[in-house]
Amino acid sequence: MDFIFFLKSVLPITIIEILAAIFGLYYLKKVKPKDATRYFVYFLWLIVVVESFGAIPAIAYFTNYEYFGFLKDTFFQRNSWLYNIFTLITSIFYTLYFLSFTDFKLKKLFIKIAVFIYFIYGVYLLLDISVLGSANVPFITIGGAIIMFLSIMTFYMQLLKSDLILKLQKYLPFYVSIGVLIFYLCTTPIEIYMNYFKEGNEFFMTFKTKMYLYLNLFLYGSFILGFILCSKKNKFY
Repeated sequence: MDFIFFLKSVLPITIIEILAAIFGLYYLKKVKPKDATRYFVYFLWLIVVVESFGAIPAIAYFTNYEYFGFLKDTFFQRNSWLYNIFTLITSIFYTLYFLSFTDFKLKKLFIKIAVFIYFIYGVYLLLDISVLGSANVPFITIGGAIIMFLSIMTFYMQLLKSDLILKLQKYLPFYVSIGVLIFYLCTTPIEIYMNYFKEGNEFFMTFKTKMYLYLNLFLYGSFILGFILCSKKNKFY
């Protein structure tokens, strides 16, 4: 995989991430929501920042360290440490985001306890520098997917018991849930396989890169669609 292929794969994702964050600001200005959606928009901008930093080691690698050569042979020559930390943060954020739209006290308590355990043990694992720099941390990847899935299912149960089920086209969290659910259902198996990945497996790297391109376009496209369709006068806050 060369630098041109890398750019073709990364630039569309970067562009749609920025567009989603911009449309998110438009939504905040237009609707002025009082729920957790405002934090979701701020989180989208955090993603843009993290992805920008995450791209630096990749650019260095694909240019044979012609750029950012100071990273070569250092712990920071790979961006795994950054994404391991951010996967932990992302999983917790999305879980709490969807839980904020539900009123099942017992289910919310159970999931929040699971989130607390996930956070504590995840931090404990990442304190080990060898784990922090590894390509994938199974507990963080799989555990994060599970708690997000549980929160989304609880969110859908909430929709089924309310009249919002009849007005989903104007309910932003629904669009967010579709994007997040499909994205993590598809990417989690890929991340698990990373534990068995061997350097030089160009087929797998190409497959992973293309899959992440399409899935990111779907994820942030879902967010953008939701922001656009829900930016008109909205009563769900």
